Amino acid sequence: MSRISRLVSRVGVLLVVLGAAGAPAEANAIYTVDRLAPNPLFAHVTGELVTDSTLGPLEFANIVDWSLTVESFLGTDTLLGFLSGANSFLLLTGDALTATPDGLYFDFGVAGLLWATNGGFPHAGSFWCVEHAIGICNINSGETIGSKSVEGFVPKTGNHKIATLKSTDVEVPEPASVMLVAAGLVGFAGRRRRPI
Repeated sequence: MSRISRLVSRVGVLLVVLGAAGAPAEANAIYTVDRLAPNPLFAHVTGELVTDSTLGPLEFANIVDWSLTVESFLGTDTLLGFLSGANSFLLLTGDALTATPDGLYFDFGVAGLLWATNGGFPHAGSFWCVEHAIGICNINSGETIGSKSVEGFVPKTGNHKIATLKSTDVEVPEPASVMLVAAGLVGFAGRRRRPI
């Protein structure tokens, strides 16, 4: 084998190993939503919110996807996000929504809004709205689910858990391990064959 062939072979092995390792995948956190509003009329929202695994206060850019089923006396609708069907939209403003290692929390003492809906402004159709001092849900501080008539809940205060962490898909290879394996393979490939 010529010197150039050996060099090409070594570089090829290194590129294959590094290509197989790939760039680190972004991790997503999946949160389970199960919110019930029994008064004044039954309404229920279940499903999932997916974030980019950011911990702390969340912004709209941290929301990756959602799939929320809204049940009310008007019927049942499923609101789907960017990746799962895009039949609805979600608005997140302020600093009230925070991600922790165990769930998503909404602080009703901080101005903010989390609103998922399939309808137009202010909230025709099916929706789930959690807010403080924004005025979208027709309540100063609280949570509404369903249709416009499912409102008027007692104002909420404090920090409330609105979703529970279900899983985090982490597929991030350790760079040190990748480089160690790559170096070993390159060394092995470059080993000269000794005559017997």
